[in-house]
Amino acid sequence: GGVNWTTNTMVFTARRNYQDFNNNYLMGDMSGKYEILGIKNHTIAGFQFAEESSKAGFWASAAFGTVTRPIDKPDMASIIIPKGESYIAPANPGNKSSRNNLLAYVQQQVDIIPKRLSLVLGKSYWDRQETNIPNVAVPIPTASTFRKNSGDLHRYGVVGYITKEISAYALESTVIQPNTFGILADRSLLPNQLGKGREVGLKTALFDGRISGTVAVFDIELSNQSRFAGVLPTGESYNVLIGSTKQKGWDMDIAIKLTPQWQIIATYFHGDNKTATGDPVSLTYTSSWSVFTRYDFTSGPVKGLAIGGGAAAKDGWIVSSSGITMATPKAFLDVQDGLQVNVFASYAINKHWSVRLNVENVLDELYPAGMQNAWLVDPSQPRTVSFSTTYKF
Repeated sequence: GGVNWTTNTMVFTARRNYQDFNNNYLMGDMSGKYEILGIKNHTIAGFQFAEESSKAGFWASAAFGTVTRPIDKPDMASIIIPKGESYIAPANPGNKSSRNNLLAYVQQQVDIIPKRLSLVLGKSYWDRQETNIPNVAVPIPTASTFRKNSGDLHRYGVVGYITKEISAYALESTVIQPNTFGILADRSLLPNQLGKGREVGLKTALFDGRISGTVAVFDIELSNQSRFAGVLPTGESYNVLIGSTKQKGWDMDIAIKLTPQWQIIATYFHGDNKTATGDPVSLTYTSSWSVFTRYDFTSGPVKGLAIGGGAAAKDGWIVSSSGITMATPKAFLDVQDGLQVNVFASYAINKHWSVRLNVENVLDELYPAGMQNAWLVDPSQPRTVSFSTTYKF
């Protein structure tokens, strides 16, 4: 339930989680290339329809209540999880939500100047209907909320082919990111995220594709952003809106084929993500990098052997201090990210049998593998060695 660094204590609660998700999707796409008056065209169009529903019930245990323990000596072995019958249905036994989404799009690419300049124009329409019943024990007509949204999206782009191996592009697009079944403190559904993105970049495929890469700068604005804020007395996790955010930065990736057997892939990102007031956004970072390499032995006594590995790291990673009490309050905390190093070796014994050895977290670093906030963190696994064998018929 939270961490109090002033009293050096942490709080535990017990609850029964019930969640049921049912999602059905129908989608279709088409693509066609043709010429009109000698001008090459490429048209793609399609649609996606989604029907989604969610039922959730979080029942706290009155028998368990809350347990407060010192952080440095929690004595976890004495904390007994209650039996199922101790979880009594509250006045609000759960909620139910459903939604229908429709997205239809068409995009046209026209080669205005053959092999030199192409234009891209895309339009799409979205329609979204949502129903939320915050308490299934209350008659639906008086308890449910209904919401309907629809709108248009666009994509405008231009691609210039500087040489056969180098191209430049510019793109502006609007987006909608439907929020999941998350709720706010008043148990209303999170609003949809709307945004606009702009991007300019270069793409290369040098030396017959042996060196390929992309470098781009971007500016993305998103509305209705939220972050995890805590747990309601009913046991439900809820979010708080932080307004609009703006992401600015640049990124790049490069793939190099040094020899027919040796490949290297590397990526880099640097930027920031801030709210309209200039505050950082929880669970974001300012830079990251990764590199991966693989070598395949295609001849000699070790033919069929492949070895490789990679490393990755983040910097400037921050997280909201929500749920933590500190003597000197601080809105955000810095997260230390370890250097993640993994290596592997595989060997194809023959056309049927192959074996593989993986070593993950070679340096045995401790870093967050996942987190919702500063006190709810999934730690990384220690150095892990695994061996597998595969047979192909």
